[in-house]
Amino acid sequence: MLAATWSLFQVSWPSCLPLALLAVCATGAPGAESIRSGEGRGLDHSAEWWGVYFASALLTLACYGAVMLRQQALANGTALRAFDALRRSVLLLPVSVACAIVTLAAVVLGTVLLVLPGLAAIVWLCFAWTAVLSEGLGPLQAARRSIALVRGRFLQLAAILGAALAAVLVFLLLAGIFFGVAMSIAGQDASGVALAVSRVLFLALLSLPVMYLSATVVSAYQAIIRQP
Repeated sequence: MLAATWSLFQVSWPSCLPLALLAVCATGAPGAESIRSGEGRGLDHSAEWWGVYFASALLTLACYGAVMLRQQALANGTALRAFDALRRSVLLLPVSVACAIVTLAAVVLGTVLLVLPGLAAIVWLCFAWTAVLSEGLGPLQAARRSIALVRGRFLQLAAILGAALAAVLVFLLLAGIFFGVAMSIAGQDASGVALAVSRVLFLALLSLPVMYLSATVVSAYQAIIRQP
């Protein structure tokens, strides 16, 4: 499955990068709003900040959903334009949000009890959102579908997801070092152009791990459903 993941990532990242980059930018919007308004961290924020937070969360979910839909299309050998993928992801947002809440609740509950049940919940529900996007299932149906697909393959999938996450963490560490060096060099440019380019490049680098993790889930999902 890791070989299939890498192949899917290679063919998908050029066309999925704009969507993933928009999602990364949206993720940072609440933090930028906090800095602009001078508010601290925590839950004590203005109504405007919460509006930005929920809008950015929905945009992030829509963009990541579009990335997954594009990768699913590529894995199936079909064509799906970025705009069509984003439109379909937006239409599925209510179900995607409900699926995210169900998954998060299971993970948080498992983590509160013990760490291992929380990690296990991530594996058991790793295909829930994929089932929502590709099969049009509701959140609870998608959760049951994910559990059914994982059953009998838990250890294998846990190892694959663990390896993918480890690769992402190493990549982020190297990207952080690279960004630090690039910012030091760019800071010597009085015009600020090099600094702006460095920041855009860093955001693009942050987009790659998300696309890789998405490719991991899509590849595993496709491999399982194609089994006789």
